[in-house]
Amino acid sequence: MKHILTICLAALFLAACETVVEVKLPPHEERLVVHSLFEPDSLWRVNVSATTSSTGAQDPRLIDDATVEIWEGERLIDRLSPIGLGTFTSTTSRPAPEKMYTVRVTAPGFAVSEGAGAVPPAARVTAFEQHLVEEIASETFVQRTERIELTVDDPADARNYYGLQILQSRRLINNETGEITILPQSNLRFVSNDPALGEPDVFGAEKTQYKEAIFNDDLFNGRPHTFDFEIEYALSLRETEVTIERSFLVVFMAVSEDYFLYGKTVTLQNSTGDNPFAEPVHVHSNMTGGLGIFAGYRTEAFPVKINGVTEPRP
Repeated sequence: MKHILTICLAALFLAACETVVEVKLPPHEERLVVHSLFEPDSLWRVNVSATTSSTGAQDPRLIDDATVEIWEGERLIDRLSPIGLGTFTSTTSRPAPEKMYTVRVTAPGFAVSEGAGAVPPAARVTAFEQHLVEEIASETFVQRTERIELTVDDPADARNYYGLQILQSRRLINNETGEITILPQSNLRFVSNDPALGEPDVFGAEKTQYKEAIFNDDLFNGRPHTFDFEIEYALSLRETEVTIERSFLVVFMAVSEDYFLYGKTVTLQNSTGDNPFAEPVHVHSNMTGGLGIFAGYRTEAFPVKINGVTEPRP
């Protein structure tokens, strides 16, 4: 009993002697955050915001009074116009393939932020095939599984980077009023066991599932490679009050190295964001004087056939 009392008194003494140390963090210094992923088919578009404190929960502050310039070497290509919400666009100019550009952003109270990037050469897609794997029909709808094979002839003269995604477009048609509602375009998940697609962004599933794959050519450098993957979708068999029209695009991308590193780190950050035991992930940035990404890509889109008829490109 005497020993127990001694231990209790020692515990109380130690608790009373506990020292609380207040750590004063240095004040947060705002920096510009520049975001632009560009391709030849679109006008220049750059988003500008400011960094936030790591301890703050506020949304990023959007910057509308910046000056955003696009340069090719020593030649000013365009000075983009603000359209609100931190977005700046061109009215006439577009990036040209395989040319190096620099974005230069200035804003009151911030250091100048610059980054360089280029649109890579187009991917050499040589074949695209679609095969029906399974069709399960009920009284109201049919569930389909389609296998898609896409072949790329990879050049051997450099390390190349690619992306793969399935875009889904949907229109809701009210059969009583004729009103049409267009839903925002979204990614349709696909499954594949091809190791060339890299790590999946959905783990623990029965099949290897992707929302979007970003990968390099390490496993097929300098030779043709056929990607084999499956998608699932449902079609209505009975006319109801609302009809859903669907269309799908298989989008194969050639991306720059900066785009690849940015995409991989964003995916990793999203997959570990809620894990308190995970190492913090630093999203790749190629901007000096600030943070962000300025990187090019090219796409080639292939419509998926539904009911034997190719859906129009959305």
